[in-house]
Amino acid sequence: MRPSRGAVNRVLLGLLGAGLAVGGGWVAVTSLVERGDVGFGLPGWWPAPDAGARLVDRDALSRAQGYGWWVPVVFAASAVLFLALAWWFLGQTRTRRPRHLVLPKPGVRLRTRALARAVEADADRLAEVSGSRARIDDTGARPRVTLTVDLEPRAEPAGVLRALVAGPVERARTATGACRVDTVVRFRHPRHRAGRVE
Repeated sequence: MRPSRGAVNRVLLGLLGAGLAVGGGWVAVTSLVERGDVGFGLPGWWPAPDAGARLVDRDALSRAQGYGWWVPVVFAASAVLFLALAWWFLGQTRTRRPRHLVLPKPGVRLRTRALARAVEADADRLAEVSGSRARIDDTGARPRVTLTVDLEPRAEPAGVLRALVAGPVERARTATGACRVDTVVRFRHPRHRAGRVE
């Protein structure tokens, strides 16, 4: 199963945060002990830096800049890093709306627009619904159904929600073969503002 974008982001951010926390803690503890601000010393295995160590060796940096390949390599590496981060950022803002959903049976796919129209027709048959619009998205782990439902003037949203979950949403889950379908329902009442239920 393909991992979701949110799961990948959480893993990457967790690794980055853990690395920064370990590095920052090492620098902080080493500095405090060397200055005598705490009442304990470092164990023998602690990887403390040399007294004259610097983050950037200026002599080595000057020698590296004397080579003809240094500047192009630094610019190329910076450009690749920038493009990779920009691609990752744009990937977070892109909404995945596939044209087909892959069903559990090998070689069988279902058009998302056909499923959305079926969900709309199913919802429109409810007595307290005057119209609906459905959208099917792919969250990576399971399908996601977004329903915008226009209610009749005397409709009770709670009852309509129960009917939608037991009817159109359950039949969409059965059609896709998914164990669960994430669902967002937005109600629009002719005399009230739109409400949203997840």
